[in-house]
Amino acid sequence: NLRRQQQQQQHQQQQQKQAQKLCCEVSGASSASKSPTISDVMPMPVGVVVEPGARVAFGAHGGFDPPKDVLAMSFDAEEHVKVLQSLHPLGAQAIAIVQRLRGSVLRLATDRHGCRVLQGALEVAPPALQVQLAFELQGHVKECVEHMHGNFVVQKCIERLPGGALDFLVQEIECHIEYLSAHPYGCRAVQRLFERATPRQLKDLVARLLRCVPKLARHTYGNIVLRHAIAHWSAEAS
Repeated sequence: NLRRQQQQQQHQQQQQKQAQKLCCEVSGASSASKSPTISDVMPMPVGVVVEPGARVAFGAHGGFDPPKDVLAMSFDAEEHVKVLQSLHPLGAQAIAIVQRLRGSVLRLATDRHGCRVLQGALEVAPPALQVQLAFELQGHVKECVEHMHGNFVVQKCIERLPGGALDFLVQEIECHIEYLSAHPYGCRAVQRLFERATPRQLKDLVARLLRCVPKLARHTYGNIVLRHAIAHWSAEAS
């Protein structure tokens, strides 16, 4: 058990280093140890200054303090709509909102209203922030994929992340591909993964999927995944 825990810790450290490297690559940062600030990932519009702890007026919905109010509003049936609306147009205020969601991605992903806010954030966030948000799901991908709300967040991560950043999603889904392919929510994420996976990732997914073809071929959801996989594998091979 101790050895397994040490291996898991080493694996998590490697994944964190990979996330930092990807963040630096997509944001153009020079150091892998530096976390991108708002100005790193997106230039400030002329005349806009965002200071730590400052109260910022978001959209036409009045002022609220990003560190305190955005997260609470994201879980509220009515207030989360204001957060979603404030993500557009993309600018300093939208980036500030996305930053405030960091550290609470798993909670948001499995919440009825929070998952909508998180999907909106992944849609508008610069690549470096997308990677940071997505990597908070590391170790919880299966949990989210089989969740009625979380599966939509995983699908959005697959759609928006650069191919190289999908490795942790591929690895965690691949380990449970038979179960997830036959799951009413999980089959959706598996299909999205076959659409966006790199050739290397696709090869690994197909190799694992081939082991469970007889069972999935007779399953309502599994056979859909198989047909999807064949279509994308054939397209890649040609």
